Amino acid sequence: ITGDPHDETFERSKSAKPIGYILKPIDLKSLKHTIETTLDSYQTSLKEMEYALRQAEMRYRDLFEHAVQGIFRVTPEGKFLEVNPSLAKMLGYDSPEQMMDSLANLRNLLVEADASKEMLRILKEIGYLKDFEFQAYHKNGSKLWLLQNTRAVLNLQGDILWLEGTIQNITERKQAEEELRQSRRYLNTLINCIRDPIFVKDGFLRYVLVNDAFCKWTNLGPDEIIGKTAKELFPRLNTDHWDQSDMNVLLTGEQVSTEEELANYKGDLHTVMIRKFPLLDEHGGRQVVGVVRDITEIKRAEEQRRQIEAALNQSQKLEAIGQLAAGIAHEINTPIQYVGSNLNFLRDAFANLDRVLKAYAALAESVRNGNPDPEIIAQIEKCRAECRLGYVIEEIPKAISQSLEGTDRIASIVRAMREYAHPGKAEKQPADLNEIVRRTLTVCHNQVKYLAEVITDLSPDLPPLPCLPGDISQVILNLIVNAADAIAQATDEGKKGKGKIFIHTRKDGDWAEIRIRDTGVGIAKENYPKIFTPFFTTKEPGKGTGQGLAISRSIVVGKHNGTLDFESEAGKGTTFIVRLPLSSDIS
Repeated sequence: ITGDPHDETFERSKSAKPIGYILKPIDLKSLKHTIETTLDSYQTSLKEMEYALRQAEMRYRDLFEHAVQGIFRVTPEGKFLEVNPSLAKMLGYDSPEQMMDSLANLRNLLVEADASKEMLRILKEIGYLKDFEFQAYHKNGSKLWLLQNTRAVLNLQGDILWLEGTIQNITERKQAEEELRQSRRYLNTLINCIRDPIFVKDGFLRYVLVNDAFCKWTNLGPDEIIGKTAKELFPRLNTDHWDQSDMNVLLTGEQVSTEEELANYKGDLHTVMIRKFPLLDEHGGRQVVGVVRDITEIKRAEEQRRQIEAALNQSQKLEAIGQLAAGIAHEINTPIQYVGSNLNFLRDAFANLDRVLKAYAALAESVRNGNPDPEIIAQIEKCRAECRLGYVIEEIPKAISQSLEGTDRIASIVRAMREYAHPGKAEKQPADLNEIVRRTLTVCHNQVKYLAEVITDLSPDLPPLPCLPGDISQVILNLIVNAADAIAQATDEGKKGKGKIFIHTRKDGDWAEIRIRDTGVGIAKENYPKIFTPFFTTKEPGKGTGQGLAISRSIVVGKHNGTLDFESEAGKGTTFIVRLPLSSDIS
């Protein structure tokens, strides 16, 4: 109520939300009406406030009663004034009343008595507790981990009237955290027992975990490594390729493996295999796990194995050559014999031709002197008859031709033997598979010809085969000799007639295929699993050491990424199938 007539006062009064206005001079009836209206409005507002307060109380009570979290109110001394059903249930009680009857004080709930002092100290200092963790007893005596958020309610003088707040059961979370800590301890113990250096990098390529072996390799402690990148840790090294492979793992989620030469902190150079694979962290982000394996000794052992394998292959070749030696000697001896015979004929023919030529020279001399001697002509006729000049002139070209054929045959055998026996190049080269088959047949011709008829069906459409020709020749020879031996058993060394060996080559998609089929004794089923086992043989002593098929499989599968299989039926024969990739990219 004001009697100030100024506009400013009127404007200010509007902000107070007046119920009405009375203009002077005042009419008593209007004044009475205004006062009554004001009182009615006040009563209405008061009722609305009471209603709103009741609604708020109901909402609070509903929230209090049905909240998932525990809600409480206690005196500064710790006496419970009020707890909700969730808190009672959390602590194992049937009702809030049972809980407050059983627990005289908050301190009775605490596992550590000093926790209440710490709570009160913090509340007095800042007026609230946030995320305060403590242990409490369950009704059954077990221990719970609880999370408390509390505020102090003060009077006008600043004294604490009561404490109220919420409690959440975090026992499962604490157990999970403890399990995680145990897992980390277990993981650390585990990876520190591994002799290979192991590291983990985050998305920024910083080391977040290393094992003892990694520290030993670098001669650095974990504190010197964690949080740094490879570039920071090894400033003298070019680590760009490491970063690139790390990023590939992070971006693609795929595992990568690299082999490289790497020096330890002493400067000793080692050959290492670095395997990297992705790992999801607790936030779903990718990390890189790396395992560094020192394969120096493995590489050295592999090189020794290769040398031993090469020596074994070569010895097996020499063994095969030893077995074929008699036949090869015969193959060479036959052309040598008729070359020698022809040379003897040519020697005698030359002597006879020399006599005839000398007689003709004497006749020519007498003609030049103008006095041809009839006796010289008679001598020439006699010499021509004795030397069988016509026959000699006809046979000399034949003898020369036969001799050339003989020397070509000898050269062919020697060339085939040289290509078979020589270790050859260590790298693959394009080769004519059909020609390898032909040359191999040349080497073993004499051993096979008395036992079997060899029938070849060599595809003219075969493209050059990337291979080690000497090794492939060794495989084919082993299979042909085995076929001949199987036929020898079936025919009693040829006494029951000859068998047959079929050699077929063809292109099958991206593969070259060789099939060598015989009509020998076949392979017993019980020997199928052992057929490629080193030193396994069913031959008589002295017929072989059982290395041929094992070495052949090693050559085809190990060196050429091909396959070597067989089909057999006891008493009917065996077919060996060699498949070799026509591209070096096929594996």
